[in-house]
Amino acid sequence: MIKEFNSKIKEAFWSVMPIVLLVMLLTIWVAPVEPKFYITFGVSSIFLIVGMALFNVGADQSMIEIGASIGSTISKTKKLKIMIFCTFLIGFLITLAEPELLVISEQVGMGKWLFVMTVSLGVGVFLALSIIRTVFRVNLSFIFAVCYALILVIAFFVQPEYLPIMFDAGSVTTSSISVPFLLSFGIGLASLRVSKNSEDDTFGLIALSSVGPIFSVMIVSLFLPSGLGGSKVSTLLDQNLWQALISSTKEVAFSLSPIIIIFFIFQITLIKLPMRKIIKICVGLVYTFVGIVMFLTGVAAGFLPVAYNLGIAIHESTIFGYKGLHLLIPLNLLLGLVMISAEPAVHVLKRQVEEITNGKIKQNAMLITLSIGTAFSVLLATLRIVFDIPILVIMIVIYVPCIVLAFINPKVFTAIAFDSGGISTGSMGVSFVLPMLTGVSGGGGNAFGTIGIMAGVAVLAIQIIGLIYTIKLKKIEVAERKKRIKQITIIEYDIL
Repeated sequence: MIKEFNSKIKEAFWSVMPIVLLVMLLTIWVAPVEPKFYITFGVSSIFLIVGMALFNVGADQSMIEIGASIGSTISKTKKLKIMIFCTFLIGFLITLAEPELLVISEQVGMGKWLFVMTVSLGVGVFLALSIIRTVFRVNLSFIFAVCYALILVIAFFVQPEYLPIMFDAGSVTTSSISVPFLLSFGIGLASLRVSKNSEDDTFGLIALSSVGPIFSVMIVSLFLPSGLGGSKVSTLLDQNLWQALISSTKEVAFSLSPIIIIFFIFQITLIKLPMRKIIKICVGLVYTFVGIVMFLTGVAAGFLPVAYNLGIAIHESTIFGYKGLHLLIPLNLLLGLVMISAEPAVHVLKRQVEEITNGKIKQNAMLITLSIGTAFSVLLATLRIVFDIPILVIMIVIYVPCIVLAFINPKVFTAIAFDSGGISTGSMGVSFVLPMLTGVSGGGGNAFGTIGIMAGVAVLAIQIIGLIYTIKLKKIEVAERKKRIKQITIIEYDIL
């Protein structure tokens, strides 16, 4: 355990330090702060590193084990109605208390619990639909094509102020709590049918869960009055380290409790794991709890305030007079490159992707691709604010090629790509990028939609990698075929 923790600490340190150094540089160069800030930010950074390490150790021992056990148990019942109901309930309860969802719900003007309940129902419904897809072997690419085509069409009838919130809602539901659970839950559900293509069913669960909230928020917004889509991020800036710790502890306790309750209900009635494994899972849950509390405390106390103040400083440097673009372009490219490695859920994804694909997709390849995609997405989101580009235009430009590539690439690449969209937009996106761009926009609600853009670009980036992989694979197959043809010896017989 100690050896594993030391390894995770080193990994977390090198993941977080680039963004810490970048923030420190920016507070000196762009947005000067009081000396006491550096103490708070330094402690917050330590919380971030230790929290990420504890979370990764705990997730391996608890969340992944719980998700796989429940998923395989549900699949073994072979009773579709029970499977659909249980999956809906699990999706609803997990999302209801996702920390990142709670963070963004505080910033949305449409009402915290209306937003949370709407998003949770969307996840529950679409997670249940994923069971039906797996049972009846419905093509995942076809589902994505139909869903996003409907979203883009119906979006023309939604009030403009709700469009950014709608797209953000689909991206914040799958983060630190739900990602390790749903990834392993998908592995368990994949046992519904054992075949050479069963890995295709392992991924895609998170992506389908992310589609549900977009539909649910879209439908609810049709019945809401205008004027509720503003930002309330400025109300979150007054928390000190202690207040952030108390708030994060309450939120994470609320977040983990549904998963723990569900697991023990399944354990008593169906799973019946040995006591040794139960103890290991409980210890892992403690690590997970402490890790996420420390991580969110560091984000809330140190990163969110400096992000907002940094955005305000850039805004006041006549950003809408375009003079500030010399700061934004390099800043956002750097920010996007370094922030993705500080997302706990990304590390869970890249490990499981390499394992499930038997090394076809390496961890470093995933991380580099997502980093480049995030860099361009943050830049794109910023330019949208500065030049007031309609978010629907951006989403059409992003998702049309995504849907086309979904029918070209191997199914497993499509599933991983759409999963990556939800996973790459976690704590740092919600608590750093979104507040910073809210500051850039002058404190208004124009920054909403940033998380949705980041998710969409991540999907497109992995899809492009899938296309490159497919082209290379075909070239190799053609070369091997030509080689075999050359090796064929033609024997001629003289029959005269």
